[in-house]
Amino acid sequence: KFELLSFSSENCIGNEGLILEFGVFTGQTLTYIANLYSESIIYGFDSFQGLTEVWKGAEIGNFALKTLPTVSKNSELIIGYFQDVLLKFLEKHTELALFIHIDCDLYSSTKYVLETLYLQKRLLNTIIQFDEIHGHEDAEKHELKAWLEFVQKYSIKYKYLGHVPSSEQATLQLI
Repeated sequence: KFELLSFSSENCIGNEGLILEFGVFTGQTLTYIANLYSESIIYGFDSFQGLTEVWKGAEIGNFALKTLPTVSKNSELIIGYFQDVLLKFLEKHTELALFIHIDCDLYSSTKYVLETLYLQKRLLNTIIQFDEIHGHEDAEKHELKAWLEFVQKYSIKYKYLGHVPSSEQATLQLI
């Protein structure tokens, strides 16, 4: 997972643009990304209230945290459900998205993030790393489903940059 994140960051075109993580949980991945992009602010979105529906056998509320994670000083937590905070965030931050880590888990969350960023014209040569896009029995119902529908609906062109066969991550770049 972390090797793919490093590889993905090395393939970003330029070094300007938004670096976003959707689904922070304990902040481990956000901290890793922040170290890769030490000269940038990394924005991590999460409600910290846990799942809103059953996912991969995990019950509603699973992954909720009582206290916010400690993150790097070049990271900023955007707290709330994606549909409540993303548009407000984009009103203040008008840059294109350089790198996005999607750890949304759920179809509805992944779909919302992809479509919102696209409709707000923030995706151009953007690298997107998905955390659970393949390799589990519910993959076709969540991140993968949202991605495939998004690609078809908006005629998105992309290329694969890499994946981790032993886990569930894959990285793609919009072209």
